[in-house]
Amino acid sequence: MSTKSIRRITLFKIPTEEGQEKLLAQYRVLSKEALKDGAPYILDIQAGKAFPDQRAQGFTIAVQTIFKNKEDMVYYDNECTAHADLKKVAIAVHEGVMMVIAAVEDIIVVIVDTYPMVVRAGSWGCISYPACGIRMAIPRISAIPSSNGYAALTPRPSELQAKGPLTGKATISRRTFNMPVTNFKTAEKYSYQNGFGSYHESEAIEGALPVAANSPQKPPYGLYAEKLSGTAFTAPRHENLQSWLYRILPAASHSDFTAYNGAVETTSQSPLHQIPNQLRWNPFDMDESKDWVHSLKHLGGAGNPAMKSGLGILIFAAGKDMGNEAFYSADGDFLIVLQHGVLDIQTELGRILARPNEIVVIPRGVRYRVTLPAGPVRGYILELYQGHFQLPELGPIGSNGLANARDFQAPVADFQEDTSSAWTIYSKFDGNLFTATQNHTPFDIVAWHGTYYPYKYDLGRFNTIGSTSFDHPDPSIFTVLTGPSDHVGTAIADFVIFPPRWLVQEDTFRPPWYHRNTMSEFMGLITGDYDAKEGGGFRPAGASLHNVMSAHGPDAATHEKASGAALAPMKVGEGSMAFMFESSLMIGVSEWGLKECKKVQPDYNEKSWEALKVNFKRPEGK
Repeated sequence: MSTKSIRRITLFKIPTEEGQEKLLAQYRVLSKEALKDGAPYILDIQAGKAFPDQRAQGFTIAVQTIFKNKEDMVYYDNECTAHADLKKVAIAVHEGVMMVIAAVEDIIVVIVDTYPMVVRAGSWGCISYPACGIRMAIPRISAIPSSNGYAALTPRPSELQAKGPLTGKATISRRTFNMPVTNFKTAEKYSYQNGFGSYHESEAIEGALPVAANSPQKPPYGLYAEKLSGTAFTAPRHENLQSWLYRILPAASHSDFTAYNGAVETTSQSPLHQIPNQLRWNPFDMDESKDWVHSLKHLGGAGNPAMKSGLGILIFAAGKDMGNEAFYSADGDFLIVLQHGVLDIQTELGRILARPNEIVVIPRGVRYRVTLPAGPVRGYILELYQGHFQLPELGPIGSNGLANARDFQAPVADFQEDTSSAWTIYSKFDGNLFTATQNHTPFDIVAWHGTYYPYKYDLGRFNTIGSTSFDHPDPSIFTVLTGPSDHVGTAIADFVIFPPRWLVQEDTFRPPWYHRNTMSEFMGLITGDYDAKEGGGFRPAGASLHNVMSAHGPDAATHEKASGAALAPMKVGEGSMAFMFESSLMIGVSEWGLKECKKVQPDYNEKSWEALKVNFKRPEGK
């Protein structure tokens, strides 16, 4: 008989408060009714809610159970009637993947669903739950389904300290984590694969991915093999983007597409107004009457999607879920910047949850459906007609910094088995909208592998680089993603952010300088105040456009304040996140963007720069 005590951690994903309270109540019953040979046998039970935190990976309830030995834990799992009653409650309220971790000295057994793995204690983290007032050391790992049906263990950095080898009996530091991630109000509920530009593979059913062959004569389980190409077959290996999909029915199984007759503003075919004026928009309205597709408004852009050149800028404001519908753009990649609400995005390759301060990139051709679990949403979209988004080169910065590849998250396979329901497919094609119908779900991919997939990124993880001596650096130092042109160093579109950061430059005008730029600069604000515009006109959900060679810079109030500020180290942008779509192209503005939206500020120039004072004083005798 084993004599070593077992310390077992169980993590649950229960999204609702009601479900969480039901499970905690059942654990209180368990603590009284769990008996073996007529006597209590569990040494200790502590259960509570996890603090809302990105690092919780969607887990909302944590439980620590201590058993005298392995035999008692086996009895608990297989024979204890009180535990059987608890499992009935847990099954009813739990979603996603449950994780169980049992530790005996330095051996940790991790169980995700029914798959056990044994790993050495080493990469540890800390989970806190206030209901029971404890902070518990657990291995910092995330469960990600992999090709063999088991879970891949992805260690997370930790600041936990202990004296000597970390074992079940170690002294654990109470120091909490200070990770550079956004503290989201909405908990994550999906699992992801980490890495930008990585070759990922995922299967929702073990064995659905064929071994070695991409298109076997008979794919596993009667699935169809389908290739999704995001680049030409002969594109250089480092640029080649493609994925193999294993699905219940091919994407080609639908009716003919026909032009959509509904009222939408997605078209980029209407004439664009090319004007040199600086433009600024008041916050765009919410619209609870529209779903995702019908909320898309084409604000402006340049180039031609039919020629795969240029970009488009769209605004969205939706308040309704999509039904049995899917949307895709054949025109380009969507880079979605959410300003308000939560997007639950069901893509062909898996599910993505997006919250303010996260961006989502959905590549050209990938079909998806959007629901709104927290009500109305609003935000901005950069559509790249030419090529695909890449990480910027780091040059002398070195091998790390800015947006690190490991922080981008791609979905895992998730499918529906529905071959009898009516579905509508929306296609954005050369700026116009088309629809087709089919009698099966488009979300039937059971497994996939490749390099062409949607992904998301938490802007709170951006590693900001700046000047530590003098002068304000070029804003390119804040580039998250770039859509390069054929000319090295010149972008069709850059996505740039202005996150909270420290300013320490000496003898320097610290806000961005006055500027005329061969690039066009479209700016938006997710939250807070932008440090270069303190006059109150640039607000969250609003925007500005400084087109090619349109002069711009800090407004008069910001200039006066910064010119006389004490130059002590200071942090700016706390609680704020501004961003910029920067392009080498001249941005035209649509009729909707210039007039129909009724959001253009007529006095932008007057309030920002006409009020600048003349400070020049000619030296005597010169």
